[in-house]
Amino acid sequence: MSWLRLDDSIDGHPKFAGWTDAQKWKWIELMCWSARQRTNGWLGHLGTPAHVPTRRTREVVDKAISCGLIDVIGDELWIHDWALYNGDLPARVAAYCAKYPQASANEVQRFTGGTRSVVLELVRSYRSSTDEGGSDRTTETVRSNRRERHKGGSEGGSGPHPQENPASKQAVVQHEAAPAEPAEMTSLGESVEQWWRDVNDDTGGL
Repeated sequence: MSWLRLDDSIDGHPKFAGWTDAQKWKWIELMCWSARQRTNGWLGHLGTPAHVPTRRTREVVDKAISCGLIDVIGDELWIHDWALYNGDLPARVAAYCAKYPQASANEVQRFTGGTRSVVLELVRSYRSSTDEGGSDRTTETVRSNRRERHKGGSEGGSGPHPQENPASKQAVVQHEAAPAEPAEMTSLGESVEQWWRDVNDDTGGL
């Protein structure tokens, strides 16, 4: 079974201003098709959408391009920010870091939902690769994720609790052995708990 992440406010998003209910539903169908076919947001080529190229599909694709829901790369159609919301964990981390370069590792982890130590290592890896001057590497993870198109449905899916693909699982195993996290990743709750323990130690208990 494949999964699709959707913001629960999508029905009132400003980009859909002027869209009919039928057009909005067709857009959801296009996103479901991409998730089901594991195209990672790929919708075909200009003039020839891959999903049932009916008149209504072309009409919706044109509207989606004009309002920024579809990115045109070369002659290919890609759902905007697919990797950010529906990619595997490395792709989500890379997409979030690219979109919000000043974000803290905590913010990246909260958005992507990955294990803290794994996300921290992915953020380090991403930022070190971009710091080394590879401007094309900024979106390398996202693009490689886009290019891996499969048929037959999504094995891991991209739902509320996605299972990463085998390559991602291997990366997770490797990243779990990452060095201890810096103070940046210490949560406020952990700091308060430590302070409370210190106070109790100093006073002999309250």
